[in-house]
Amino acid sequence: MATAQLENLLKHLYSLMPVQGTETLTDAELLRRFTTRGEEVAFAALVRRHGPLVLQVCQRLLHDPNTAEDVFQAAFLILARKANSLRKPEAVGSFLYGVAYRLARRARVEVARQQFHEKHHLVPPPADPLAEVSGRELLALLEDELNRLPSKYRLPLVLCCLQGRTRDEAAGQLGLALRTLQRRLEQGRALLHARLTRRGLTLAMPLLGTLLAPPSSSAALPIRLLTPTVRAAFAFTARSAGVAGLRSARAVALAEGILRTMFVTKLKIAASLMLTLTLLTAGMCTLAARTEPVSEAVVPMQPAHARPPRAAPPAPPVVPAEAVRIIKTDDAIAAGLQWLVRQQKRDGRWRLEGGSQRNDIAATAFVLLPLLGAGQTHKTTDALHPYARAVERGLKFLVGKQGADGAFTSDMYAHALATRAVCEAYGATVDPALKVPAQRAIDFIVKAQDKQGGGWRYAPGQAGDMSSTSYQIRALASARAAGLTVPKETLTRAGKFLDSVVSADGSGYSYTPGNGATPTMTAAGHLCRLELGGKTNDKGLVQWTASLRRLTPLGGKSDLYYYHYVTLALRLRGDDDWDFWEPKIRKILLDKQDQGQKQAADRGSWPTTGEQMAAVGGRLMMTSLALLTLQTCARTDKLPPLPARELKARELAKLYDTLGDKDFVEARRALRTLASSPRYSLPFLSKTLRPVPPLDTPRIERWIADLDADEFVVRQ
Repeated sequence: MATAQLENLLKHLYSLMPVQGTETLTDAELLRRFTTRGEEVAFAALVRRHGPLVLQVCQRLLHDPNTAEDVFQAAFLILARKANSLRKPEAVGSFLYGVAYRLARRARVEVARQQFHEKHHLVPPPADPLAEVSGRELLALLEDELNRLPSKYRLPLVLCCLQGRTRDEAAGQLGLALRTLQRRLEQGRALLHARLTRRGLTLAMPLLGTLLAPPSSSAALPIRLLTPTVRAAFAFTARSAGVAGLRSARAVALAEGILRTMFVTKLKIAASLMLTLTLLTAGMCTLAARTEPVSEAVVPMQPAHARPPRAAPPAPPVVPAEAVRIIKTDDAIAAGLQWLVRQQKRDGRWRLEGGSQRNDIAATAFVLLPLLGAGQTHKTTDALHPYARAVERGLKFLVGKQGADGAFTSDMYAHALATRAVCEAYGATVDPALKVPAQRAIDFIVKAQDKQGGGWRYAPGQAGDMSSTSYQIRALASARAAGLTVPKETLTRAGKFLDSVVSADGSGYSYTPGNGATPTMTAAGHLCRLELGGKTNDKGLVQWTASLRRLTPLGGKSDLYYYHYVTLALRLRGDDDWDFWEPKIRKILLDKQDQGQKQAADRGSWPTTGEQMAAVGGRLMMTSLALLTLQTCARTDKLPPLPARELKARELAKLYDTLGDKDFVEARRALRTLASSPRYSLPFLSKTLRPVPPLDTPRIERWIADLDADEFVVRQ
C-alpha cells in the first residue's frame, strides 16, 4: 500500500515538473490543452508563468500572508472554472491580475468584518499607522488606478511592467505592432501618472516605474503553492466536494463569491441595457404603439403549415406567503429610499424638516445610512442602483464640513452619525479617499470621551449619558468593521460606562448613572454590550429578552427609535428571540408606511403621527429609522423571481411604457415582471425596440479623450 502511494506521489510530482515544450506555448494554447484534454501539466505551466504576478498583487494588498495565499489559490480556481469562456485567452495574465485585485479587496473587507464580530474584539492598533498609510495606501491607490485603465493600456503595462515580458514578446502576444505597443506603454504610464496626481499623489515617473517593476527572481512562486493550487483547480472545475481539503475552504469561498458576482454583474448589465434602451425610446415607441394596432396575443408569426397553437398556459401559480412578504419588503425599502433621495438639496445635504432639530449633518447621515445599507454606494453604476450620484454628493457635503480636528460638527450626536456614514461608505468600497476623513472622525470621538466615566454626551469631555454613548459606540463599531484603528483603551472605558448605568440584575440600563432604567436606554445598552463583544447568553440579556415576550407585542404608542434599538440587539443575539420579534416588527413597519393616499409626495415615507420622536426629527428621521430597521429584518431575504404568467398585448405595452417612468419603484417592478415571463416579453421587445441611429464615432472618441484633459473646462 505504501509503495502504491509513493508511486502515485512520484507520478504526480513528475507531472508538475516543467515539461519540454510547455514553456514555449502561448497562454491560449495552454488553456486549450487544459480545457479540451484536461492536461494537468498545461495548467501547472500557467500557474508557474503567472503565479509570481498574482502572489505579488496579493502580498501588496493584504497584511496576512495566509490570507494572501488563500486569495492566490482562489484566483487560479476562478481561472480553471472560467477557462472555457475567456474573451481573450491570450491575455491570461491581465485576467488573473484583475481577479486577484478584486479578490484581495474583498478579502480585506471580510477580514475586517470578521475581526469586528469576534467575541474578543479588542485588537491592538498597528504598530505604525503612518507607515501603513504612506506605504500600503500608496500601493492600494496604484492598484486601483491601474485596474481602472482601459484594457488597451492596462494589458501592455501588466505584461511588460508587472510580468517582465520583453516588448517583442508582449507585442506578439497581443497581436500589435511593436511601435503600437511602445506608444500604448508610454500613453498608459502617462495616463496612470495623471490619474494618481489627480488623486493627490505626486510621483516622479522613475518612482512610478519602480512601483510597477515585475517580481524579482527572489519572489518566484513557492513550490508549496504550486501543487495544491493545481490539484484544487482540477477538483474545483469538477465541483468535487473534496476541493476544500486540498488547501483552504476560504479560497473556495472567495472564488465562489467572485463567480457569483460575475454572474450577477452580467444580469445587471443586461438589465441596465434594457432599461437604458427603454428610457431612450419610450416616447417614440409609445407613439408607434398608438398608431399601429398590436395583435391580441403577442407571439412570433408562424407559417400556415405550422403546428396548431399551444394550449393556453395554466393559471398563475400561487406565490407562497413568505415570498409575498419578501417582495413586499423589497418594494417598501425601494419606495422609502426613493422618497429620501427626492428630499436632497442642491448642495448634497438633507434637512430634518418638520421637527425641532435643524442639524443638516445629522439629517444627511440619517439618509446615507439606509442608502449604504441597500448597497447604494458612490461607486455603484448599474441601473438597479441608481443613487450613486446622490450618495456621492452627500458624502462630499459631510467631508467638506469636517474640521481640522476631525469633527463634522460640535454636536456629538450628529458627529457620530456622520462618522458612521463615512465609515460604512469606506468599508463598502475601500475607497482610499475616504480613509483619512473616516479615521480623523474616529480619532475625534476617541479624544472626546470622558476619560473617567468612559461615556460621551453632547460636547467633548462631558460626563456621559447612555443615549449619546450608544451613538459613539456604534460609530466605533462601524470603524472597526471597515478596518480602521480604534484604540483598545477607548472600548474598555466604554464598557466601564455601561457597567455604571446597568441595573443590579443586568437586565436594564438607565440614561445616566443612578437613575432608573427605561425601555429605550435598556435596548440601547444591550445593543452596545453586544457590539463590544458581550456574551449572547448573558443573564441580564436573557432576562430582558424574556420580558419582551411577556409584554403586549409592540402595542400602544409607536416608537420607531425604540424599535430600531430592539431590532438591532435581537438581530445580534439571534436565537428564537429574533424569530419571535422579526415578523411582528416587519409587519408593523410595512403596514405603517405611507402609500400616498393623502399626499402623493409622501408615498414611500413613514408618517410622524403617533411617533414619540417625530417632534425631534420629523418625517425624514422616521423614514430613516424605519428603513434601517426594515433592512435589518430583510438582511437574509432572497428576493424570489415573480411567477411566469401570460402577458397580453395591452399589458406588455403598459409595462414597456413604465420602464421609462420617473418612478424608479414602478420601473423596477415592470422590469421584474417582463423578466419573469420571457415567452411573451421577448417577442414583444424584439418587435418594439428599434435600431439606434448610427453613432458619430469620431466625435464620441474625441469626448472620451477629452475626459483626461488637464483643463477642467475641457473635461466638463
